[in-house]
Amino acid sequence: MLNQKDDPAFDELIKDIEKMRFMMINKVESNFTDSDYKKLLDGYKSEAYEEMMSGRADGRTFTVYLRETNGNVKGTVILAKDEESVMVLDILGKIAINKVPEFFNAIDNSTDIGGKIKDFMSDDDKKNEGAKEKDNKAGNN
Repeated sequence: MLNQKDDPAFDELIKDIEKMRFMMINKVESNFTDSDYKKLLDGYKSEAYEEMMSGRADGRTFTVYLRETNGNVKGTVILAKDEESVMVLDILGKIAINKVPEFFNAIDNSTDIGGKIKDFMSDDDKKNEGAKEKDNKAGNN
């Protein structure tokens, strides 16, 4: 389902992923602070995840955490943050660490997946704008 264009390169990126959860946090709207980010990281560390890599690409800071059992990667957490948002990709399985920026770009540039994520985020923005307008009208009466 994730590779709806049947792209062999994308298939290679996701071949060892069994399941994944994606979360996007708008830092301004949710008042998500650096302290909250640190708590998020500490939570993963408490679950035996170890930081394997951090770096920057395309204006985002990426941090990759792995959880291993007997030398086998059982879980991968990729955190990407920029000025506006924090994205968390919690994967049951693994992805090649050197392919993390490529993976996020593939998701961003996928007309289906990226579009759904952006639509979801913009629908949330529209709901918030509508609620603000309603509050402003109620306050002006």
